Amino acid sequence: MLGTVVVVVVVFVVASFVFFVSKRLLGNTHLKVLPLLGKLWISRVASWRIKICLTIALQPLLESTCLDAQALIEQDTPTIELDCSKPITILGNSGELQSAVSNLLGNAIRYANADTIRLSLILKERHFIIQVTDNGKGFDPIHIPRLTERFYRLDNHSRNSNSGGTGLGLAIVKHILIRHDATLEIQSFPNKGSTFKCVFPNHRLLTKNT
Repeated sequence: MLGTVVVVVVVFVVASFVFFVSKRLLGNTHLKVLPLLGKLWISRVASWRIKICLTIALQPLLESTCLDAQALIEQDTPTIELDCSKPITILGNSGELQSAVSNLLGNAIRYANADTIRLSLILKERHFIIQVTDNGKGFDPIHIPRLTERFYRLDNHSRNSNSGGTGLGLAIVKHILIRHDATLEIQSFPNKGSTFKCVFPNHRLLTKNT
């Protein structure tokens, strides 16, 4: 688990550094560097041989991820609220799932311009959902079909291009969820906030304590 987290952190640091340096030194030609980096990273995620059928207590994982994300906030807002009162156990890889949720929270912190971000666990009859919702500025839903494409960045279309990021975060989330038999659902409208749902089938659910 620790090895997975280290790999994720190192790759993101390197990706951000390469993006910054190549943009500074190469100008628009830095766009030629990014596709190669992305192919290497996504290929790495897709080919991981890490077990994804380990027992995970989901509530502590979400609590820890929430605290880590809150530490990234330099000002009083946004605040992160956790709605996870159900101590369930699932099958998966905790490092990968923590990376996926961290990506979603990080995006909301950096881009949503929200007052509140909520991380929720929702149990349904046939599936369960890890959901990140914000009350920020949202975006045109026309972008949703392409958001999980490598290097697709909303700031190239509707936001300041200096906001940073490599456009890999949601692509990585998507691949991690696929490895867990899950899907990513996205809802957003301008000035009405955004919702990102990680939807898992119930065969990943071991215990459900109510």
